[in-house]
This record gives sequence, C-alpha cells and structure tokens, in this order.
Amino acid sequence: MKLLVDDRESLNTLNQLHEFSPIVTRLQLGDFQFGETPQLILEHKTLPDYIASMRDGRLYSQIEAMQESGLNFMLIITHGDISPDDKKIFRTSIANRQIFDKVRVILSDNLAEDIRTIIHCLESGPSHHDPVIKKKKILGQRECFIAQLACIPGIATKTATKLADKYGTIAALIRACETGDPKIIRIRTWILGEISGNKIET
Repeated sequence: MKLLVDDRESLNTLNQLHEFSPIVTRLQLGDFQFGETPQLILEHKTLPDYIASMRDGRLYSQIEAMQESGLNFMLIITHGDISPDDKKIFRTSIANRQIFDKVRVILSDNLAEDIRTIIHCLESGPSHHDPVIKKKKILGQRECFIAQLACIPGIATKTATKLADKYGTIAALIRACETGDPKIIRIRTWILGEISGNKIET
C-alpha cells in the first residue's frame, strides 16, 4: 500500500517513515494518506503542535475539513515536551474531540510501528482486523458438578461422571450419603460421607 506524506512534515518524521518509502507530496487534507485513492487520512501532530493548533484555531478547522470530506480519518499524536498545565488542557481536549466530535485518536509512542499496524489492518480488511481469541468453554451445571467431585481425593473423573449422571446435583448426592446409600456406584461411601459431614462405612 502506498503511503503519501505531506511535504510540510518534518525531516525527523520522514526519517521515521523511511522503511515505507513514502511519496512526499502536498496533501490537501491531513499529513499521511494511505493509498492514492485514500482509504485513510491521518492528521499528525506532536504534543506541542497540538497545543499550538488549539490556540490558533487550526485544529478545529482541520477537523471540520476532514469531517466535511466524508473520508475516513484519524488524529495521531506523538510525543513532545509540554508544560504540566498544557498536559491538563491536552487531556481535556482529547476527551472532547472523541466524545463530542466523534474523532478517533491514536496516542503514539512509536510512529513507525503504528503506521505499520494501520497498513496491515487496511490490507487485511475488516474481517481480520482483530486477532482471534479463543473463548474459554463455559461449563454447564453437570460439568461443574463433575469437576467438583473430581477434586475429592479418591474420586476419579470417570466415577465423578457416573455420580453426576445418577444424582444430578450435589444436594441429591449429600442426601444419599446421609441416608446411608450402601453402594453408590461402587464407591466407598465413607469418601462421600465426608461431603455431608457424616462418617458412613460400607
């Protein structure tokens, strides 16, 4: 994918993007354009530039122009030194941009890595934009009952499964222990007796 970079970007920024062989040209919107027919526009600002553009109004006119274009766009903010007071202003402004202007913002600590990730997402398409995370299987009541029984010393998973199939719930099994069920699926009832607090001998 071709990366177009505005010719007003700093030499430091261009050096960070060297691996992408960017096409340096004058862009009408934003600072980075992905694809000659833009799939995404990025407006890039360092922290000091962001604060300055707030104060002179450039930030708002740039956002308005990108919104009116109908193109897919984001802000990407990279590091720079600003005062503690300006940091508070910045945090409030970023929240306002996202909440009220519906502007997506990337706070970047590695510009090249973020550009690489964006290119990967655009080339892969929306169905592959997130890594696949396998969900853990949610155990049902029967599976939970079996797992609980299998934790009791002397009860293997196979036996626990038979007990779960016969009694269904821990309450039913405890009642069987309390009534002295003599042979609960060929298991020594003193083991199950410990569940109910009763010492039951076969």
